[in-house]
Amino acid sequence: NLYLACRSRIDLGILLDGSGSRYRFSQVLYLAQLIIRYFDISRIYTRVGIIAYSNTPIPVSNFRTFSRKYDLLKAVKKIGFPRGRSYTGRALRFAKRYLYTGSRSSSRARVLVVVTGSRSSDGVARPAEMLRQAGVEIFAVGMGGRTSMTSLSTIANDRHHVFTGVRLRITTNLPKLVAKICAATPKPTPTRSK
Repeated sequence: NLYLACRSRIDLGILLDGSGSRYRFSQVLYLAQLIIRYFDISRIYTRVGIIAYSNTPIPVSNFRTFSRKYDLLKAVKKIGFPRGRSYTGRALRFAKRYLYTGSRSSSRARVLVVVTGSRSSDGVARPAEMLRQAGVEIFAVGMGGRTSMTSLSTIANDRHHVFTGVRLRITTNLPKLVAKICAATPKPTPTRSK
């Protein structure tokens, strides 16, 4: 088995940028499928929520929709090409409302992987910060040459959470990305100091 399953208790959100070309979106979907294959998808271990987006976010699944890897992969394959511009900020805001609602559990890590191929048409700093405050660890994956390191770093927790790859060269970095996601730990709720 090529894929070593990651058996971690993670709520893994995946944002899929559907702006730009149909070809690039097919690569984004392919990468999402590769990532999913590495995880032990179940109600106990990793739960996956998926949102595709361009001008507006398109919810595909939340953490309760699929508890089997097969069903999840089938749903990803079926996502239609959204076409339009890349509003990553809007998608991040939506992820906060749709996926990471309520108070975080002490036994589950919250991770969000943003797979994008374009520079965002709206601001990403504030919505990304709101997610981090909700205990979400964010990885940014840039596909193709139209993403800037700066904007990816603004989305992600830090530069070590940024992965880039023109076409599918990203797949060589994939085990590294998966290992980092798998190592994610639940973030304790910060105590407010005023």
